Amino acid sequence: MTRTQFATQFAEILNVPVAELTPDRPMNSIESWDSVMLLSAMVLIDSELGLSIRPEKLSSSVTFGDILAAVAVKLEGE
Repeated sequence: MTRTQFATQFAEILNVPVAELTPDRPMNSIESWDSVMLLSAMVLIDSELGLSIRPEKLSSSVTFGDILAAVAVKLEGE
């Protein structure tokens, strides 16, 4: 999965336009980012990337870029 594909799927989960999901976007500025969305993000990361990530890692992510960094090992180029 590419970074663009991941961002697109992540934006769909959050119900925000992918163009608004920039690496410097604070996660707490996304109205739909809550514990349910965190679990949905974990499912996406596990099912699409085969990466098990701890809830604490996601919940402590300040920006979308932090989430990208956490899964970067599994992402291909653009």
